[in-house]
Amino acid sequence: MKKNISDLFKDNQHKLNEKPSPQTWRRLERRLDERRHYSKVSLFRQITSIAALLTLGASHHAGFTL
Repeated sequence: MKKNISDLFKDNQHKLNEKPSPQTWRRLERRLDERRHYSKVSLFRQITSIAALLTLGASHHAGFTL
């Protein structure tokens, strides 16, 4: 039997009002900070890789050899 979405929210309202412990918040914030740092490093690597490929492609197109 399928439940109506509004009934599902009403039945689980108590779960929506629960607050996580301070320790849980700290852990979550730490994990988010780690992901932000990783994404910045990843973006830097992508940009430098693209720049290197463009440089190699341009030098090859111009007839320079390594």
